Amino acid sequence: MIKEINALHKLIEQIDTLKATDWEKPDYEVWKGKVIRLVKRIFGENSDYTREIMDVLNPSMIVTKDTPDSYFERIHINTLDSARLHLKAYLTELEEQKAEDVVNIQSENLEVSLQNLEMIFKKFHVVARSLSKSHHNRDGLEVHDEYDLQYLLRSLVMLFFDDIRPEESTPSYASKSVKMDFLLNREQIVVECKMTSASRNDKTITDELLIDIGRYDKHPKCKKLVCLVYDPAGFIDNKAVLNDLEDKSTAKLSVHVYVVP
Repeated sequence: MIKEINALHKLIEQIDTLKATDWEKPDYEVWKGKVIRLVKRIFGENSDYTREIMDVLNPSMIVTKDTPDSYFERIHINTLDSARLHLKAYLTELEEQKAEDVVNIQSENLEVSLQNLEMIFKKFHVVARSLSKSHHNRDGLEVHDEYDLQYLLRSLVMLFFDDIRPEESTPSYASKSVKMDFLLNREQIVVECKMTSASRNDKTITDELLIDIGRYDKHPKCKKLVCLVYDPAGFIDNKAVLNDLEDKSTAKLSVHVYVVP
């Protein structure tokens, strides 16, 4: 579509030159042919746009042997002015469609990104347990705390995302600025990791996430906050309380919470 938009821009820009050119010269017919072919290519040969522009470029005329050249000159100028109005209207529609397509692509890409993260989260506990088992007389890798959690999760996230920025500073919230776990910069998604313990149950983590939501709502690069709450020892009594935090989404920030396993 970009190629067609640029071609339409170019044809519109040529109108003023054509208006200053003698109507009997072939330049207009060459230009008219380009316009009709382009409109057909963009909108289709049998579209209303094609029929409309052909009517504009082939106006009805009443001609006698005494018709002066000034009549043809006036028709020439009026036809080009009318063509400009119609082509600009087509151009506006194409640019609006292009902008809408960009938004749709971005939305689809964000949805795919969330699906990839969700797949990682759903498999995370299985992966962590597999790594914790010793093999060939070597100790396994265990997730003991949130540092281990971040380390493993970031490694898995690298399977799907390229621009991962760890521990970026967040805007001040409640007179305190902290480091986020990591930012998926291209997708503008912040990933936060929480690991439960005897002293960090569903209530404690809910309170922490409420603060995170308020903080990331101000972050210029954060459109989505995705939280992984890892509960391997089963300290969470009520997952629904954490999942309900998704209702705290704002116009600027979409919140997604995953409690695993």
